[in-house]
Amino acid sequence: MSIAELSTRDLSRSDKIALMERLWGELSADEDLSQPPDWHAGVIESRAHEWERRNEVGEDWEELKKVLRSQM
Repeated sequence: MSIAELSTRDLSRSDKIALMERLWGELSADEDLSQPPDWHAGVIESRAHEWERRNEVGEDWEELKKVLRSQM
């Protein structure tokens, strides 16, 4: 039986949490997994540009709050 076939249904809640903490501890100690993948930089840059573009054409916050309150 492989580890993927093992069931955790019979474990208590505290045992499940302990197991998750142990797995997370082992995974987070792996240096290769602690660094984001290379493609993250492109996604972050793209989202930053989108945020800047939205702010350039955004509405005044006070006016937007008035509109939202009037719709409630």
